[in-house]
Amino acid sequence: MTNLKMKRILFRADAHISIGSGDLVSLIHLSDYFSRSGWEIHFMLRNYDIGMSIARQYRLKKITTIASDVSVENEVSIINEYIFENNINVVFLEITERPLTEYRGLTKNVIKGCVCFDGLIPNDMDLVVNWDIGSKQLFNPSARRRTRFLLGPKYAILPISFNNKAIANRIYKKKTESVLVTMGGVDKLNLTRKVTEILIEYNLPYKIKIVLGVGYKYRSALEKMLSASGLKYKIEHNVTNMLPEYLECDVAVASGGLTAYELIAAKTPAVLIAAYKHQIKRCLYFVHKKLVKYIGFRDFDREDLIKNIQAPLIPVKSNIFHTEKIKEAIDEIMRRR
Repeated sequence: MTNLKMKRILFRADAHISIGSGDLVSLIHLSDYFSRSGWEIHFMLRNYDIGMSIARQYRLKKITTIASDVSVENEVSIINEYIFENNINVVFLEITERPLTEYRGLTKNVIKGCVCFDGLIPNDMDLVVNWDIGSKQLFNPSARRRTRFLLGPKYAILPISFNNKAIANRIYKKKTESVLVTMGGVDKLNLTRKVTEILIEYNLPYKIKIVLGVGYKYRSALEKMLSASGLKYKIEHNVTNMLPEYLECDVAVASGGLTAYELIAAKTPAVLIAAYKHQIKRCLYFVHKKLVKYIGFRDFDREDLIKNIQAPLIPVKSNIFHTEKIKEAIDEIMRRR
């Protein structure tokens, strides 16, 4: 028998080579904040291969898949039916494959929240989250009195594991000994190989750890190149908890996606490469705040990479993100209804 008093939240997101894995992974991380407070967690995603692999990787339990080619209109009907049948209280979306304004007709019987990066939101949205730089210029909160906005970098969705004293207590070595290379869940541009080629060329005496995402397609060629290099290296694939990796390395080379926020939260010296144009402003903002080094958009100078690995910037801040505020905002909206 269904427990009507239990609070239930449905997360709707996808992971695909065209959009990366960040949408789905970020909502999986957010779900942990609700699960810890006794909420029942549900997920719905299109059956893209990468998304399904992530669902297995994180061992999602109450998961519903919909066809990858289903129309948005039919998808809305599926979501509404699921909400009714499972007594869902909140539906939370992070969709970057298409504008959220296409999701017309979602039932009025739930609280609606979303992560939105393009400023296009339905009129009946209760909560909007955008952790990007310049997010406040995308919206007009005064014109949407029913909508709660959480805007700015401090609302980046970070894993709950980052509430860890080890971050504040970490000790930095005088010289770099270990380097982490992590370019996100898909790395469609294969920046991992580009960085690795430079590390091989300079043949520096570091321990190299490479973490590959679930959508990375070039591992075999990467392994072959590294095995012939003489470097001390280790490759990990599909790591669900990156915090130990961040804390163990002396410097990380990473893309400017959500990983950049995680590195800053972990107080890990980082060298960032923007994989997409929207990451450039983010990287420059973190440089201005003296939190990272940034070496370019896709193309970068080899010597600049090596110089910043050898003498990384030590970030001074860590406790600057407040993911838990997202759950608190939903709790407040529920109390007012």
